[in-house]
Amino acid sequence: MPDTASLARDHPMSRTARTLRYLRVMFPPAAMIPIGVVQFLSLYLAFQALDGTAPLRLGWRPAVAAASTVLWMLLVRLQDDIVDADADIRLGRAGDPRYRNRPIVTGEITTPELRGMYLSGIVLLVGLNLVFGLSAMLIACLVGFGITWLGFRWFFIPALA
Repeated sequence: MPDTASLARDHPMSRTARTLRYLRVMFPPAAMIPIGVVQFLSLYLAFQALDGTAPLRLGWRPAVAAASTVLWMLLVRLQDDIVDADADIRLGRAGDPRYRNRPIVTGEITTPELRGMYLSGIVLLVGLNLVFGLSAMLIACLVGFGITWLGFRWFFIPALA
């Protein structure tokens, strides 16, 4: 049975096409972008309302924060797929209908490509939050990233799984 790297190498789609296919299947932008924006805005506007801010304000900072929320959701999806790649491939090849059409199982994307997307996402996330310099947004981004990273490391310790 060929590995996913050789499948992706031999796959007729370009890396960009494979990446877009992965996003369409595993993180559909038409659904996930509105969900992330609504999640952020519901909290952001609620905090303004509780603070007595009237009228409620939007601007560049909340736009960057909403984009960061969506990007964060994508990073969690990517990290989950990277960590679970071997199990997903095994389940998909065994015929499990929940896994057999996933891009990592079909060979349309590889774990190294997912890692590349993940690292690119981190750079983009930090870059977005550096726009306003050293700020609460950047600190929250870095603390949240650290907690998420530790969560994935701790959660998947074999003795604790």
